[in-house]
Amino acid sequence: MKSAICNAPCCCILTCISGTYGTNWCLRRSVLDKDWSKYYCCQGFAPCCQECLDGCVCENPNCRACCMCLECICCPGLAISATRAHLMIEYNLIPDKSDNQIIRFNNCIQCLAIICDILAICIRDLRGCAQIVDLIAHIVFCCTAGCMAGQIDAEKKYQLSLEDSDDTARLNAAEQYDDRAVAYGTAPGAMHGQPLNSVAGQGQFYPPPPPPPAYSGAPVGAQYQP
Repeated sequence: MKSAICNAPCCCILTCISGTYGTNWCLRRSVLDKDWSKYYCCQGFAPCCQECLDGCVCENPNCRACCMCLECICCPGLAISATRAHLMIEYNLIPDKSDNQIIRFNNCIQCLAIICDILAICIRDLRGCAQIVDLIAHIVFCCTAGCMAGQIDAEKKYQLSLEDSDDTARLNAAEQYDDRAVAYGTAPGAMHGQPLNSVAGQGQFYPPPPPPPAYSGAPVGAQYQP
């Protein structure tokens, strides 16, 4: 997350400015590979009432996309955290130590803001201080969410590039294998009796003869005597 501003600056800044409302839905769509049938409310990471929330989600993919819009509006922080957690589980990723430090700092600031708001109810003189802490907490949340969104976007693109390179490598390996098989007469057609070698003057085609069997009666290093 600490390098998100360098790896995905546009996504990071847009998320920070819009308070996650500009990118949250698009990130979940990208992580789900544009398949809304994989969508669940908070992707199964809701702190409570997960079964009730899943029961409210329709089976229609378009309705699931609309449910994601409501999730982004009602609980933007939980929505982007669920997207990140889903991506980590899908690709078996481990969070960096700095990621946990940034998230814990944000949680501490939010808790401090709640405490100040509660105290401001009873002590009128603390209301100005509580408002300042609320503003700082909001800025910290937007920065944390921006770093998280940039990390999700950069990681998803990196994983897709790895999949494309693996597919290309497998395709090249298969083509090289086919070329070698044709060159050495071991192509699949030869295995099914298709002609590869011809007898001169007869116009007949036969597969290559098998190699002579190796002698295995003498011990290793001994000289064979007939």
